[in-house]
Amino acid sequence: MINLTCILLLALTLAVLLVALFFIPSYISRQNKAVFEYLKENQEFMRSQFESAAKHDSHKTFVTLSLQAYERLALFLERINPPNLISRMSKPGQKVAQMQAVLLNTIREEYEHNMSQQLYVSNLAWDHLIRARNEVEMLINKVASDLDRNGDGMELARGIINKTIEDKKNPVDQALYILKQELRKNF
Repeated sequence: MINLTCILLLALTLAVLLVALFFIPSYISRQNKAVFEYLKENQEFMRSQFESAAKHDSHKTFVTLSLQAYERLALFLERINPPNLISRMSKPGQKVAQMQAVLLNTIREEYEHNMSQQLYVSNLAWDHLIRARNEVEMLINKVASDLDRNGDGMELARGIINKTIEDKKNPVDQALYILKQELRKNF
């Protein structure tokens, strides 16, 4: 009887072991697939979260750079505005030719310093800025051409200011207006 009980117990153990060997691998396989799918979904979710955060940070940086560009271009226009330019750059004792060169060189340097800002404004705004710069340069050259090159530079300064007042249409004002309108529209 003990032998029969041992044999039955052994047979039952083998049956349980065979059933376990048959079902455990498929169970483990299903569990592995479920874990893999969960990890894959989690990875996709994390990737989308990261991309969203990166886009948000990128947009935030772009907005900051754009606002700085508008500020810098407004400052550029104010600095090349004839009355402001003359008050900063004129020195007693300068000749007309010297003052003309200083004014034109200052405009050129200011422009070169701010050229990269065109990336952040519309073509319309940039075109008005270029037009303002060109018209201020033409104004300086026109007034200088009517004067003796060796004359007093203050004559050039007065001539530029008077011509600006006479024209009643300052190109710098128009470019500033366009910049402000665009800034209000975009921000």
